[in-house]
This record gives sequence, structure tokens and C-alpha cells, in this order.
Amino acid sequence: MMEEIISYVYPTLLREGMSASETYPPQLSITPDTKDGTHTLAVTAAFILQQVGMYYMEVGVYRHDESVIASPSRSGLIETKFYEQTQTSRLLTIYSMIASGVDLSVEGIYRISVKAYRSKDGIRNELPAAENECFFYVSYRA
Repeated sequence: MMEEIISYVYPTLLREGMSASETYPPQLSITPDTKDGTHTLAVTAAFILQQVGMYYMEVGVYRHDESVIASPSRSGLIETKFYEQTQTSRLLTIYSMIASGVDLSVEGIYRISVKAYRSKDGIRNELPAAENECFFYVSYRA
């Protein structure tokens, strides 16, 4: 049986006035207001993890397998949207991880990859314990 699972992943384009206290809605189609500059995405993922353990989460956003995050960071903002400990030593959680500096200037299909690595003493394992991905489409109004 798998020890860790990423059940699902989806993006939400963050816009001014959106509340961080709510779970962000999934967006298959994203239409930014402008092609210029970079944007901020909330990447929401549901995890089933071991209750005892430390994890390192990694988020990537790609177009044609090339990263579109301007300055990838090892420490980003994570919002906990759901948290439950089971009687069988599992941790069920939904996190929204904030990816800023995302270049969405080209219309088309983008891929998001989320990986969870076990970590010991602040050092992540080489291989991910779980991974999942999703896709979304960026378009602009004519």
C-alpha cells in the first residue's frame, strides 16, 4: 500500500479581493486580465500522509516542459484549507501553495506538478514519496 498520496491538484488564478480564508475554486480555463507581467496561482492539493513525519512540498508550473515561474523559491506560502488526523495514523490535509511570478503570457496548455518528499533533519529525500499533476488552459479575450 502507498504510504503517501496526492489525491488531486488544481490551479486558481489569484485576483485582487479574493479571500484566503476560503478554499479556492478549481479553474480548468484561466483568462488573465493582461499578458504583461507575471501572475500568482494558488495550487491546491489534497494529501494523505503519515501522521508522524516531516515533508517538503515542491510545486512546478510548466509550458512545454519549461518552467514558467520567474524565480523559483524553496520557501513559499502554504495555506492549510483542511486538516484531519485519522485513528490509523494518517494525516488528511488540503493545502493551497502560492506560486508567484508565473508567466502566463502565451495562450495554450500548462502543466502543474506537485511532489511531496519525506524530510529528515531539514533535508529532503532524493525521490518523491508522492506526486501528481494537472493541466489547465490559458486564453485571452480578443
